[in-house]
Amino acid sequence: MSVLAKVIHLLSVSIWLGSVAFVSFVAAPIIFRTLPRQQAGDVMGAIFPAYYSVGLVCGAVAILALLAAIGFGGGWTLRTGAVGLFLVVMLGANIYAGFVVQPKAHQVKVEMRQAASGPEAEPPAKLKADFDRLHARSVRLNAVVLAGGLLVLLLSAFGLEV
Repeated sequence: MSVLAKVIHLLSVSIWLGSVAFVSFVAAPIIFRTLPRQQAGDVMGAIFPAYYSVGLVCGAVAILALLAAIGFGGGWTLRTGAVGLFLVVMLGANIYAGFVVQPKAHQVKVEMRQAASGPEAEPPAKLKADFDRLHARSVRLNAVVLAGGLLVLLLSAFGLEV
C-alpha cells in the first residue's frame, strides 16, 4: 500500500472513530447531565447532522484510499478485503442511522412535543415507544461503526498491512 494512501486511510478511520467515541462517551453524557432533558435532546439533535456527515466523508475517504492503495500495487489480500468489508458495513450503518433513523426520530420528537398539551404533559405512549425504538436502533448502528473502526485500527496496530 502506498504510504500516502495508508496515511489517508488510517487518518480518516481515526477521525471517524474519534468522533464516534467523543460524541458517545464525552459530549452526550455531559450534555444530558448539564442541561434539562428536552434542551439536551435539542442540542444533540443539532449535532447529529454534522456528526453523521463526518462519518459519511471519513468513510468514503477511507474506502477510496483503500482502493487507491490496492491500485498502487498493494493488491487484494484477505486483510484488505476484510478491512474493505468492515468499512462498507460501517458506512452503511452510518448512512442508515444518519439519513433514515435520525430524521425519523427527529420527526417523532416533534410529534411528541405537539401532542403534549402543557410543559409537564407526557407524550402519548405510542410516540414515546416509537422514539425509544428509533433511539435504540441508532445506538446499535453507532456500536457497529465503533466496533468496525476498532477492528480496522487493530489490524493496523498489529502491523498488518491494510
